[in-house]
Amino acid sequence: MSALKNYCDKIHEYIRLYGEDYIWHIGWQIEPIPSKQDYRRDHKQETKEHKVFKGDPERLEQIGQKCFDARQECFNEIGKDLILCGTPEAKERYAKLVIEDMSYITLNHPIAQYDKFKSVVQHDVFGPILGLFKNENINISPFLDMHRELDKDLLSFFMSDENEIIDSEKKREQTNFEDIFFPEHKEHIPDFIKKLEDRKIIKDGIFNHRKKNHLAKLICYMQDKKIIKKDCDHISLARCFYGFFGKEVEEKAGKNIVTISNVRKTLRMGIEGLSEEEKSDFDLICSIFISRRE
Repeated sequence: MSALKNYCDKIHEYIRLYGEDYIWHIGWQIEPIPSKQDYRRDHKQETKEHKVFKGDPERLEQIGQKCFDARQECFNEIGKDLILCGTPEAKERYAKLVIEDMSYITLNHPIAQYDKFKSVVQHDVFGPILGLFKNENINISPFLDMHRELDKDLLSFFMSDENEIIDSEKKREQTNFEDIFFPEHKEHIPDFIKKLEDRKIIKDGIFNHRKKNHLAKLICYMQDKKIIKKDCDHISLARCFYGFFGKEVEEKAGKNIVTISNVRKTLRMGIEGLSEEEKSDFDLICSIFISRRE
């Protein structure tokens, strides 16, 4: 269970037990975590709403302390994990996972339906964590750009210049795409892309096949032939592969989007789900890898 989800589960339980009006963090000061980083707090101070409380002050203080303790436990765990990452590359991967957790919670967690989600969770918890990543010199702008469902105030506060986002995203996609290939095949990637163009599977670098799961089938073939790796999450790999050719893999259908359900079904079937015609076509496309290996 992630630190953020654990925190949100606790706050949601407190809402159910005590009511939404009692949910707050008793103090603005954030206790030191192992990394001893100073969180950026100016944004949340600006957006803090002050309302006259009409409930039990003693209970308000008790629940505020519970919420504060839950937040501090979340911060401590994330700070410790960040230290254990060690290298800048590992820290960047960890930040990406945490931001994906933020996105998942925003879209799927029951706490997101409450008014306090913005002031208590997004501003008091998401904000300081993003500030921690910035203080560690992690470029989180490309990851935030991929998750526009997050609070717009957080996005505008923590994201960099638009050109920096685009350049960083292109660089990261290029690197990730190369990394899914086994080392001996990386030098042949440009020839592979040209073959996809020749077969009209992509046009001007963009996936152009009438069947949206065609690239997923190609992934199955290339994994079976040990051209690309299997040691990563299937959906993450598909997002990388499709993303390199201008398409997104998401839950809901839309323009330039291939649905996760479509991709997952194809990848689960594997090589057995390919027709003889498709296998023959992929033999020609991937001959650049197989012939030179043999």
